[in-house]
Amino acid sequence: MMKRVLWMMISLCMGMSAMAQQSGIVRTLERPSKPSEYLTGVSIDILEYPNVIVSQKGGKFSFIIPGKRFGEPFTVTRVQKKGYSLVDKQLKGRRFAYSSSVPLEIVMVSDTQLENDKKRIENKAYDKAKKDYDQ
Repeated sequence: MMKRVLWMMISLCMGMSAMAQQSGIVRTLERPSKPSEYLTGVSIDILEYPNVIVSQKGGKFSFIIPGKRFGEPFTVTRVQKKGYSLVDKQLKGRRFAYSSSVPLEIVMVSDTQLENDKKRIENKAYDKAKKDYDQ
């Protein structure tokens, strides 16, 4: 009886160690004048994972998909944080290889930064057009 319990414990431990934990990080877009920041509170939905994942301090998150083995695909379906937009729109729906050694990196940009960039580009184009028109 004791041998049987011991073998069950060993096989249970081996089964738990075979589960891979996918890790990742959420950060802002890096700028020449401003390094990237790590974002907490970002909601991440994974198709094969039943719960919403929320990034913690330092932008870190991790999850385990039961039954998923190394190299098998998983799909990101939604990434959301108020006041931020996803930089890589192709990230949603893309399949990633499940791995405990390769973290998933998600890059977001603040909506105010996007608006500032848009204004700067428009102003630059307007100034150039005005200069060309004046000549």
